Amino acid sequence: MTILLIEDDPFWQIKILLMLEEANILEVTSTGSLKEAQDFLSETQPDLVLADVMLPDGLSYDLFKGLKRDYPVIFLTGYPQDEFLKNALSLPNTSFLVKPFHPFTLLGMVHAMVPENAPDDAPKGISLPGRFRQKIFLAFDSLLYIEADGNYVHIYTAERNYIFKRTLRAILFDLDKRFVQVHRAFVVNKNYVKRLDLSAQQIIVQGKSIPVGRSFRQDVIEMFEQ
Repeated sequence: MTILLIEDDPFWQIKILLMLEEANILEVTSTGSLKEAQDFLSETQPDLVLADVMLPDGLSYDLFKGLKRDYPVIFLTGYPQDEFLKNALSLPNTSFLVKPFHPFTLLGMVHAMVPENAPDDAPKGISLPGRFRQKIFLAFDSLLYIEADGNYVHIYTAERNYIFKRTLRAILFDLDKRFVQVHRAFVVNKNYVKRLDLSAQQIIVQGKSIPVGRSFRQDVIEMFEQ
């Protein structure tokens, strides 16, 4: 997913970039003015634009009036006014978010507004930061289950266990439909689930017993019924 962030406030620019990075959305271009944004959009079509309403050289929704585009725009502002809301939402394929906002509010809106990729283009795995700024790519087919450990996750494959500084909630955004959360601390690849034992409140994944949380019980049952 490629995102253009139009934000002139350094504090919010960094804050939003960190929110997106936490969700493994790394292809983000930042600009601080309408002119810079216009130059970028004249050459590149992003998947999504995040645009602060009030910028040094004008109001961002004016940039998108009459502009032919296929990508959605989420307008951001710390000064909620009826005029801003009406002008922003008068444009097609837009939404509006008032600062301050929680990271999950932003990420939920991002994923709701960006259409899912076609099956042939869908990601086949996740890319996570490794040592020396290198990326580690883990194919979905290789992942057995994921366990939360505070602000870290343990990702288990048949060969080894990887540890990354990511929350379980954040990593859920990058997984496809084969992954099901069965407990507040566990997500499993349903293709590797061997057995369900509801009396013991657990499932078996490649010989590993994983607890089933009460609030996730129905999701687990539906997973086996599919």
